[in-house]
Amino acid sequence: MSVLTIIIECLILAIPFSIMVTVLLNKDPVNMITDYPPEIQAEYYRSQGLEAKKEKLTAKNYIAKAIFMVVALAVVVGFAYLAGARSFLDGFIAAICYCLALFAFDTFIIDWIFFPRVILNTNKKREKICAEILYMRDCRLDFFHILNGV
Repeated sequence: MSVLTIIIECLILAIPFSIMVTVLLNKDPVNMITDYPPEIQAEYYRSQGLEAKKEKLTAKNYIAKAIFMVVALAVVVGFAYLAGARSFLDGFIAAICYCLALFAFDTFIIDWIFFPRVILNTNKKREKICAEILYMRDCRLDFFHILNGV
């Protein structure tokens, strides 16, 4: 397996991941509220008068998630093959590298840098939605993703 190819592929994977997160956050910032600690979620729903409202997954959600999983699996398998993985163990190691790279990118770049500095500061409509999320430093959100990722 080529380590350089895996690194390049990790960088390539970060691009559509960033686009996906940015589009979803711009479309509906509340859509990502479940990625935050339970305290922030509870405070957000309480402040919006939505504590009794629970969203249930519909058949459309399940189908979309299943399609995404199949596409993601195909991409990971294809990238692992391009990196030179010819055995299950090589493919597994490559897949772990891709997951760890995206996890690190999501935590350190998107959650710590991009989200607080760009998303929260660019749209005034998000002030109500994100006011509770802004106290994430008090809730140690920085380490929430890391602990959940481990």
